[in-house]
Amino acid sequence: MKTSAEFAQNGSRRSRDAREYIRHEPVIALAIAAGAGFVVGGGASTRPGLALLAFIGRIAVREAATYFVIGTVAGSDSARRDLQNRSRIRRSAA
Repeated sequence: MKTSAEFAQNGSRRSRDAREYIRHEPVIALAIAAGAGFVVGGGASTRPGLALLAFIGRIAVREAATYFVIGTVAGSDSARRDLQNRSRIRRSAA
């Protein structure tokens, strides 16, 4: 079973459908479904519900920002290595 990182490493630009996403990222899919159910069910219309939503949203934004920064730094490293490997292959083939 591949993780999101493995899909990204393979350079797959194809967007995943819902079933594939749920199969590979079940915890995240469950969190999205729970959040959507909370909002649709009216949990966000009360003060405690809004406070809970703001608290969880703050954590989610912090995590997303962290993963974005890590992905940007690691992504540039892997892109540089890929470029170096390609140039080595071209030199050895010539």
